[in-house]
Amino acid sequence: MNKAILMGNIANDIELRQAQSGNLVTRFRVACRRSQEETDFITCTAIGKTAELISKHFVKGSRILVEGSIKAGSYDDKQTGKKVYTFEVWVSSVDFPEKTQKTHAQSGAQPQGQPAQVPPAPAPAYNQQGYQQQPSYQSFPQDYDYGDLPY
Repeated sequence: MNKAILMGNIANDIELRQAQSGNLVTRFRVACRRSQEETDFITCTAIGKTAELISKHFVKGSRILVEGSIKAGSYDDKQTGKKVYTFEVWVSSVDFPEKTQKTHAQSGAQPQGQPAQVPPAPAPAYNQQGYQQQPSYQSFPQDYDYGDLPY
């Protein structure tokens, strides 16, 4: 099972982009404390309605709770020619650990309309043998255009 749950603060400005396929995409980093002295900055990617929700209701510094799956990738560094391995979380759901108005008030941004309501998780389904069925996740095509990536 590939599942990641992160809670931390958004470390960069949220930028909503439209891929060549027409899907909305946003990439951001979440600063998560590992210990008192160490913080990890984890790249997250959200698409579609989730990306839109994040761009409307979160700003740099906002506290966020993200759930998704880890996706591994790689690229060849143009300067050194070496292969660099990457990991990011593909976001399947997001939650507000604190009130949206407070988050926007701290950042100076004004909330637009009512805070977003994240729908409750559906009740688990069971198959004929009595085992809980795993939810089906949206598969993400490999041809997304992320624009200028930092790597």
